[in-house]
Amino acid sequence: MKKTAILLMIVCLLTGCSVSDKLKESAKEKVKDVVDETDQVETTSFGMLTGMSQKELLSLTKHYKLAVVKRSGMDADDVTKLHASVDKIYVKLNLTYVDKDNTTYKTYDQTLAGDVKYVKMTRAWKKHIKELVTKLKDMGYDGVYVKGLSFYNWKKTDKAYEWVTDLLTIINDAEMPVMTWRDQSYINRYLEDIDEQEQIAEEEADQTADAEDESATEDTQGAESETQSEDSEDSSSSADSGSSTGDTGEEEEEEEELPLISAVQLTEAFTVFDWETHKTEKQDSQISKSYKEFMDSCSSHGIKVYVVEYTRNSDWKAVIKSYCKKRGFKYYFASVRDFSEE
Repeated sequence: MKKTAILLMIVCLLTGCSVSDKLKESAKEKVKDVVDETDQVETTSFGMLTGMSQKELLSLTKHYKLAVVKRSGMDADDVTKLHASVDKIYVKLNLTYVDKDNTTYKTYDQTLAGDVKYVKMTRAWKKHIKELVTKLKDMGYDGVYVKGLSFYNWKKTDKAYEWVTDLLTIINDAEMPVMTWRDQSYINRYLEDIDEQEQIAEEEADQTADAEDESATEDTQGAESETQSEDSEDSSSSADSGSSTGDTGEEEEEEEELPLISAVQLTEAFTVFDWETHKTEKQDSQISKSYKEFMDSCSSHGIKVYVVEYTRNSDWKAVIKSYCKKRGFKYYFASVRDFSEE
């Protein structure tokens, strides 16, 4: 400090300034450095934060391009504040099974596993979902993270598929993008439907193109049999018509239709938590292969893929990062299994 003060005195003698001024400037520079360091917040593309409380969410240490949160304890003001740390906020919604927010609705007697109990697909339930999604959008949420498509896996019937699709359509009508949790049975059928619809559309387009070609051929043959003077008159008429109708204004661009499912999130595609040893191990090769094929299928249909893993092993993290980056997938390494920490 003494050396700094002496140097400042020498500088001031040469420049005519006061020592106090130089000390103030030095202090300001140090404060600026500290502020700059604190402003450098780590930015990450994706985060699963569904285990965090309202207080914890409003005190995030990272900036997220997209994050999934739970809605309990959050109001519209909280969502607005959270947008300072998260660009797009997706809110978790149990679409087909009972949680603490919908215990008043009728349920099936059977259960799929553990304490999972599915809601009966009634008009009252659909109305509840519609009102809830509208409320969530009004609160400022950007999308919905849906759980419960496994209802179709439990009751694999056409009616069950229609029920789940109807619920997703309610969200789609509210213009809220949907991210789902795995649920391969429903999504695989959904992708099959897309392929079938695209095939039908292609066949119809081909039929239309063939009909237009035939019509164009007939018109050409008819034109060749006309006289030169008639061709000239027709040509002149076409030119006049073209000049009068050419400046009709720019065509309006059609808005891109929001798909029923915009994104899918998978856990443990690469590693799996062993509850006996309490360690993360390599996922079974056949299961991993199935998940990877599923992710590729989703991606090829325009569905964004988000990979969540619990491993802390640096080698596994490197493998997963490389795999996801090559395919344009987003990834997230959870600190804890209940997503209660960043």
